Amino acid sequence: MPSTFPITRSVPDATSLAEEIAKRYPMADVPYCGLASRNMADVFLVRDGTTHYAARVWRNDCQTEDEIAFQTDFLAHLSGNELSVLTPVPRTDGTLYFSIPAPEGQRFVALFHWVDGELLGFSEEHQPYKTAGELIGGIHKLGEDFRPKTKRPFDLAGKIRGPLPKLRRMASHRPDDLAFFEAATDAVCDRLSALEEDVPTGFVHGDFHSGNACLTADGTVVLFDFDCCSTDWFCRDLILFEWGNQLAGIDQAYSDSFIEGYESVRPLTEAERKHWPLMWAAMELYYLAAVADVMDVAGTAHMSFKGLDHSFAAIRSTVAAAEIM
Repeated sequence: MPSTFPITRSVPDATSLAEEIAKRYPMADVPYCGLASRNMADVFLVRDGTTHYAARVWRNDCQTEDEIAFQTDFLAHLSGNELSVLTPVPRTDGTLYFSIPAPEGQRFVALFHWVDGELLGFSEEHQPYKTAGELIGGIHKLGEDFRPKTKRPFDLAGKIRGPLPKLRRMASHRPDDLAFFEAATDAVCDRLSALEEDVPTGFVHGDFHSGNACLTADGTVVLFDFDCCSTDWFCRDLILFEWGNQLAGIDQAYSDSFIEGYESVRPLTEAERKHWPLMWAAMELYYLAAVADVMDVAGTAHMSFKGLDHSFAAIRSTVAAAEIM
């Protein structure tokens, strides 16, 4: 029997993390460091005098070093072209991240400037949504000149199929819904495989919703949380945003403002409009698969009977709307 019980996810000690940060960044002294939030990464508030930072400590099983390198280089590229995104602070040696050992394995850390403001989803004005759309359009356009050292393609079909064993365990009490999910997965993924030459692709945010943008006091919209940035279909950034707003109960008019802003930078193609219902159905499948994939770390309280009722019903309705089954 092992001397310690297996650990899926530890919490870094804040004092020790502060010492590691002080060794690598130009700071006056060992900064204050305290845990701010936990989700797919642990975020710590770091304070050096009156300057505030956010230290992001990625989970061992969520981000590889190549993925961290891709993300931090992408953010540096966007910021260097004056796009309003939260960018990593360079270390004294110019690199953008470092690693710490943890019981579950190596974890990577990057330091970001702290941004004060309200989340986009709390704004009652339409202009910030339009501005956010313009920024996402800017990301898609600026990506044309991005030359990453590593590749990070997003395999939507793989992301849906991969967690199936976990989904079967999570929803084993709903055999009919599971059977429909698997049949819909086959049908949707078959359709997706034919889109590569039809729908434009490029570098994307990958997880943009109204909780991943901040509106500062001077009206600036700042985008953050690029953990899912990759090469993908451009329109998925828009679909995910609109889908997330519906889930959060945000009026459709705000999504319309976002898409209006986006199209002022990069108009949607006819192929993107044509396959929008298919992408939406894929989004519903991907969401439930992603929940199952992280259930042992993030918990499943939000996917109670009511949550599963909603998700399985949404899958059935969007698959029907896309005329897939």
